Order: sequence, then structure tokens, then C-alpha cells
Amino acid sequence: MWRFVNFDVLSFGDVPKSIVNTSVKFDDVSGVDKLTVDHYKETDGIIVRLGTTLDANILSRFVKLKILASVTTGLDHIDIDYCERHGIRVVTLKGETEFLRNISSTPEMTWALLLALVRKLPQAHTSVLAGRWEREPFFGHELNGTNFGVIGFGRVGKILGRYADAFGMRVYAYDNAVAGAQSYPFRQVALDELLSEAHVVSVNLPLTEETRHFIGRGEFERMRNGAWFLNTARGAIVDEQALLEALEQGRIAGAAIDVIEGETKPGHITVSHPLVSYAREHDNLLISPHISGSTFEAMQNTAIFISQKINIIIDELSRKQGR
Repeated sequence: MWRFVNFDVLSFGDVPKSIVNTSVKFDDVSGVDKLTVDHYKETDGIIVRLGTTLDANILSRFVKLKILASVTTGLDHIDIDYCERHGIRVVTLKGETEFLRNISSTPEMTWALLLALVRKLPQAHTSVLAGRWEREPFFGHELNGTNFGVIGFGRVGKILGRYADAFGMRVYAYDNAVAGAQSYPFRQVALDELLSEAHVVSVNLPLTEETRHFIGRGEFERMRNGAWFLNTARGAIVDEQALLEALEQGRIAGAAIDVIEGETKPGHITVSHPLVSYAREHDNLLISPHISGSTFEAMQNTAIFISQKINIIIDELSRKQGR
């Protein structure tokens, strides 16, 4: 019998569990602080999503751990180096281009943030709830005829490009790789050209050592005056102090972000966080709590897909171990 600890109690439920090999027993655990000595001694596999951080200190306590499945593309919540050194098989969505092609939750959320930002929707809603019915404070901007810049032209970036084209925007794309032909017009340009031409700049890069603080003070200074900035990728891709300065000094018109650097550290995001503090007093910064991938459809479909990948590894390991 294989024993798995399932931290993903909200979405890795009966359907994905029923797909996994019948020799697996799942134990739903709501957090690392709920783990017992028995878990550390007997667990063969772990299911996790963002929100649960598994560093070397935690992973080293699992005596029998062989499989770690994260229902995500990003892996900054897991100590991958530790897993590689100790032969733990890591199962993720990273690189699953064909499957992810039809998962649109993140680009849809990115576009929702953009529309909310340029049309001041949260402020207008709050005003109505307060008993006012005013138009003048909430005049916004049109996207039609403007330039949309995508930094990172992978799966999410390409979908965003289609959305932008549908809104009558010109699409500028920057990526280290050469983008293949698309079903809509776009220009692949150097980063400097994108920053200087785009009215809207969206960051859609994976987080690596090379992309950490990829957008900093210099990049914000090169953006055209009055640009709008979006980040639904990873917080650490952006130098948050530089973003705050760009907002405070009026170099950009506004920003909408779904991610904050260090968000996987317990207690890191508080009411006193500099960006949260700024957003409380200004209406040109929107912050959501990393929910871009959190749709019922995406979470269900990705959990089922990960279940199928787990089965392949269990079968492989079982043959080797004679289980």
C-alpha cells in the first residue's frame, strides 16, 4: 500500500483520487503544522499546490518519500534541489504545453485585472455600495487602438495576445525564443522597444534565477509615460521597490498584480506590506491574492491530469521494487 499526504484538500478530491492507483491511501492534511510523526515515517508521496511551502527542513523529515506532486507550473514553493539530491520524483504541470493549451484561467484573470484597472471598477462598485451614484470620478480609458506588450510569449502570453487583438490592440511580444506563427498579427520586438511603445505591459515569465527582478527601476523608467503594468506570473520577477517608486512618482499610470514576492512565507503579506499600504490609499494599484489559476474548472482538470502522471510513476517504481 502506498501512502500519500494530500495538502491540496480543496481541489484534489474524490474524482482525481479515484483515478490514482487503487493501492494508494490518501490522508488529507490541511497544513504542515497538522503533520504527525506517523506521516513523517510512513508517507510515500505528497500532493501539494501553492500555499504550502515544502523546504529542505520539512522534506528531510519524510523517511520514505518517493513522489512529490505539485499541481502547478511554478515550483518556488518546493525545494527542488533537495528532491533531486535525494531521488524524490517531482510531478508537475511544468512543460505540459499540450495539456495546458486549453487552461485559460490565468490569462482570463489577467484580462479581468486590466479591465478593472483602466475602468476603475472596484472603486465604482464600492462607491455604489456607499449609496452614491456618480460617474465623473470613474472615467476610464479605452484599450482599442493602443499597444499591448507581452514579456514572455509562452502559453499565457499567446492567449493574452489573442485577447488584445480582439480588443483592437497592437500586440508587441518579447521572448528569448522565436515565437512561431500565430493566428493573429503580432510583432516580436526587443525589450527596449516593447517598453517604450506599449501602453499596457504584461509580465508572463517563469521565475528562474535569470528572471528574478527582471523588471526593475531601469525597465519602469523606459516604459512610456502613462503605461499600465500587469503581473500575474510570480512576484519575484518584479523589483517591488522599483514598482512602488514608479507608482509614487507617476512614471506609470497604474498596476494590477496577482502575486507578491515572498508570498509563500507565512505572515509575509500583512496590512503593512509596502504595496498593500500604497493600494489602501491609492486607486491605481489593484492586488489580488494569487487567484489567477483558481477556477473550479482549472483546478479539477489539472488535478485529474496530475493523477494520471502519478499512476505512471507508481507503476514504474512498483515494478522496480516488486510491490
